[in-house]
Amino acid sequence: MKSSSSLEQGRSALVTTLFLAAATAAALYGVSSMRGGASLGLVRLEREAPTASFSPLPAGLGSSPSALKVTVEDSGSGLGDVAVSLTQNGKTFALSERAYAAGGVARDELELKVDPKAIGLQEGSAQLRVVARDHSMWRNSATIDREYPVDFKSPRVEPMSAQQNGTVGGVELVVFRYRGRPMVEGGVESSAGALYRSYPLSAFDSSRAFPDDLYFSLFPIPFDFSPAKDTLRLSVRDDFGNGSTAPFNYRIATKSFPDVDMGMSDEFFRRKVPELREKLKAADPAVAVTGNDVRDFKGVNEGLRKANEITIQQALRESPVSSRLWKGPFVRPLAAAPKASFAEGRRYVFEGSEISRSRHMGVDLADVAQAKVVSSNKGQVVFADDLGIYGGLVIVDHGSGVSSLYGHLSSIDVKKGDAVEQGQALGRTGTTGLAGGDHLHFEIRVQGVPVNPLAWLDARWIEEHIEGKIGSYAAQQPTVQG
Repeated sequence: MKSSSSLEQGRSALVTTLFLAAATAAALYGVSSMRGGASLGLVRLEREAPTASFSPLPAGLGSSPSALKVTVEDSGSGLGDVAVSLTQNGKTFALSERAYAAGGVARDELELKVDPKAIGLQEGSAQLRVVARDHSMWRNSATIDREYPVDFKSPRVEPMSAQQNGTVGGVELVVFRYRGRPMVEGGVESSAGALYRSYPLSAFDSSRAFPDDLYFSLFPIPFDFSPAKDTLRLSVRDDFGNGSTAPFNYRIATKSFPDVDMGMSDEFFRRKVPELREKLKAADPAVAVTGNDVRDFKGVNEGLRKANEITIQQALRESPVSSRLWKGPFVRPLAAAPKASFAEGRRYVFEGSEISRSRHMGVDLADVAQAKVVSSNKGQVVFADDLGIYGGLVIVDHGSGVSSLYGHLSSIDVKKGDAVEQGQALGRTGTTGLAGGDHLHFEIRVQGVPVNPLAWLDARWIEEHIEGKIGSYAAQQPTVQG
């Protein structure tokens, strides 16, 4: 007769044998049931836990909602379920819970909006937790915890410069004091929704000492700004998402801009539209073109113009330049008087009928054919290539939000990344792009917005509205006694 211990060993061996048999059967079944080249049975036995990551990683949680993307992945048996929560003082707040069908999802992104005040968080700290499990037999799981400080205190913003007097189509500058946690976003906010960024005063002139809490915003006043309807204010946000706004004193004078009729000809259409139509199709493959030069001019003049503006804005956004490189008044890039004015409205007329419209956001300068074009101030080239209606185009970033554009060039003497001095040759004028005759299209932009470039040629205007205003906040240097 067998002992009780022998019986127990026998039962244990039988259980193990049955389990292994079942696992083997599952694996064998999986071999005959392949999905995407992977055995379902073997996958069900994998022991690898899911992974999770956060983007972006906030510095902390503040009074404003924060966007958080949680990415979860499991390349084995697939995601089973995911739960995201915040815990503070023993109380848990569920942010997201999601379950997945077996074997169906290997990767998911959860777009979360965390509103600390709405869910009842208090100042202090809170723990963000992500728990992800897979669909394996073992229900492998991963838990990721992040501790975040919670602070609802708003930063302080205070205007310092007494008065800002500008004109529609121009530029103004305001100096303000900021106190609080590190600022991640701030400047002048318009009622149209634009935010014109700010810089520390030291970014304007690193050779002089300025208080660390003083900033400036050089902001454009767009050609369509309405002093009677539109408003401006200071707006700041810290790294926890806490924000503040404050009014500041400004007076914006109205300005009207001329409208002109542009008489068009068959010769111009034959010369310009075929090439630009192909560039329009390359920029937007879905665009409808007819092959008729007159009818396709509207698409070129309006559609390609919009596509080119996207490229310009991207070049300015990606520019590595932040601190001011320019100094003093700008110079004319071409020694010639303007032939077309800033912000003039253009109505294109063919055989007595309007076929398109546009707004001319620079000035045209014309001299002899293929005249030398120079940089109007010191800066860095951020674009040097052909661009649709602009033809040969060079964009120079001068820092602190100021840039200049030179269009219709027949040749380009610089490349992207080049540092250029004031007066340095950039290329030569031409008839490229949508130019009817040899000339230079010249723009100055502030924070990406075209402004009247002629003011920047005026030394007195530069001193009174920009350099002198900032210079008044520089620390006084001690006088050396002889």
